[in-house]
Amino acid sequence: MMRWRVGVGAAALGLIGVVSGVAFNPGNLSAQGADGPSGPEWRLEGLELSFCVDFLIELASADKRLPKGFQPVAAARFAQLHPALRSMIDAEPVYRDWIPSALCTYGAAVVEVDGRRYGQSGSGSRQMVGMWAIAGTPEENGTDSLWVVSEFLTGNDRIKRAAEGSLLRLREIDEVVGEDSESGEDMHGLKIGKTRVTWIGHLGGDSTRAAEPGHEVWWLKGNRGTTWLARLSREPVWRQPMVGGLRIEGKDDLAKALKSSPIRMLGPAFWGGGATLVFERQ
Repeated sequence: MMRWRVGVGAAALGLIGVVSGVAFNPGNLSAQGADGPSGPEWRLEGLELSFCVDFLIELASADKRLPKGFQPVAAARFAQLHPALRSMIDAEPVYRDWIPSALCTYGAAVVEVDGRRYGQSGSGSRQMVGMWAIAGTPEENGTDSLWVVSEFLTGNDRIKRAAEGSLLRLREIDEVVGEDSESGEDMHGLKIGKTRVTWIGHLGGDSTRAAEPGHEVWWLKGNRGTTWLARLSREPVWRQPMVGGLRIEGKDDLAKALKSSPIRMLGPAFWGGGATLVFERQ
């Protein structure tokens, strides 16, 4: 596997990721009118190996990270719950009231931010965006559940600065993709603040055609008091299970949440095709 380095900090480790989930109707949360989106549109071209870590966090931890005006959504009620987490809470009902969370990043050859392109197809220069999010719902109506983004991520400072021009707020992180020197396995690492997440392993079985496009809705805080909905649509070509171990290091909120989860579902990985993020200012 080729090695890319993105972001800041010479010794940091990182993780490749992607959002997993099912189609979601945001209902009354939409601010999009007949004239189209009220914010920028991003395109990810040439998706590279990407995946999510889906896990569960305790109510107190979710309350700490969710913004004012939102309440957490229990796993038993969350429409976008990963099937593996659904199976777990069915088998162990004690976790039905824990809160779903996801750490996801996309790799792509090119990320186009509102018309400006970063990266180049076929150049071996990997770009990355992603998020850490918690299942939440607005307290006022309580009918819509969505991913409330705690950290919106990128590995490229130029993408971060371009997003700030539209009042979007990203955190720059470090990503390493390569080969583990001890085992010879693939290695993917991500450092967010004081949290390090490292996967060492390989893709298992055979790759298969991705069954259908995926759709999600994220809620995000922006700069200057703005808030946004981001509508994610992804159409990868291939998907494949992931085999190996996930190492969590650190003592901040994300590390604690991952370590305390009764399940950490990794993948499946998928790649090829593209994705779009359309932002709507609320």
